[in-house]
Amino acid sequence: MTYLTLEQVGKLAERASPQVRAAIWIAILTGARRGEILALRPKDIGDDALTIHAGNTKTLRTRTVPITPALRPWLAYVPLQINYEGLKTGFRRAREAAGMPEVRFHDLRHSCASLLVNMRVPLEVIRDILGHTTVKTTERYAHLDTAAQRTALSLLSGQIAPEIAPGKAEGPEGPSKFTGG
Repeated sequence: MTYLTLEQVGKLAERASPQVRAAIWIAILTGARRGEILALRPKDIGDDALTIHAGNTKTLRTRTVPITPALRPWLAYVPLQINYEGLKTGFRRAREAAGMPEVRFHDLRHSCASLLVNMRVPLEVIRDILGHTTVKTTERYAHLDTAAQRTALSLLSGQIAPEIAPGKAEGPEGPSKFTGG
């Protein structure tokens, strides 16, 4: 699984045809799968939400995804004028041209989730965006957010004096100076 930054997504999209570029941005901005994007029709686009119908989802459950300002212009391409094979081929060409041969289209869905996790969006919200049946499925992305771990370890680190760095305050028992305790 490859997680892309928004900069990498932009690099990939720049090298894609307009139809594939639209699919890339729709994927990253909604977390939708390739088949879900290809099945979108203008009637699925509401004033403020996109409907992904049950027959087009892996879980066979309809889901609604809010339309954001960044997503709105890409929805003008719906329905995409390419089929599954056209998107597959166009995406392969774009990723090769971008120097990202290992990236799969599904990685855009994973990247959407990982970007949201890193922005501290609750897993329950990400679950609903992606259409996962349970938050357990969404938890695979939880390891990406290391901010809480960094904060916790920084608190611990703050309890240890800087003098204990190797070569500074080592006595016969090794480093042992603490600032708190």
